[in-house]
Amino acid sequence: MIDENWEKLAQYVEFGWWTKKYVELEGGLHPERYRKFREDYFSNMIAMFNGKFRPKGDVINIGTGLMSIFNFIDVKGRMVEVDPIIDKYLNTFPLPSTAKFESMASTAVIKHGSFDTVLCLNTIDHTSEPERMASEIHRILKKSGTLYLEVNFDRYKSPAHYQVFNKELVHKLFEGRFRIIFEKMKKDCGPLKNYDEYCAIMVKI
Repeated sequence: MIDENWEKLAQYVEFGWWTKKYVELEGGLHPERYRKFREDYFSNMIAMFNGKFRPKGDVINIGTGLMSIFNFIDVKGRMVEVDPIIDKYLNTFPLPSTAKFESMASTAVIKHGSFDTVLCLNTIDHTSEPERMASEIHRILKKSGTLYLEVNFDRYKSPAHYQVFNKELVHKLFEGRFRIIFEKMKKDCGPLKNYDEYCAIMVKI
């Protein structure tokens, strides 16, 4: 069951974090400065996959944040961004996009087996229902489709994170529905070294 009060608080905190980061970097609304920040952010995340990050076909990204990853990767097929507050992001910040993607607030309208690739990058720990998100990812992927997952294993809970994740929890969420073909963990990340970064590539069974 969705914890609606927590979801609203988490979305408020998340939007506030990106707003603060945007203002800090902009110093007078300079979109290219923020774009460079996001490019570096995604480059570091993609590097975790050791050259195996190769989204193919129709791709959906769950959890957009402020500025889409599609601005920085090459996708030949359909591109879809999903975030419950994506309209708020798009309408608040003057950030031109170089990628032509569709945007929606939920995966509920998406048909079964619609996508070849799902990106779930620093997202699954931002929901009160990770089991439901894992089920939705499985539902919207085509047979033998690929999931690229990235999640931070925090030392402590924060307002934007409903629970503390670890490798055992990730395996439990996806076991029986996906086969893990690659996983990696980088320990003691961030300025305070207060989380481990985990990534995995999984194939739908």
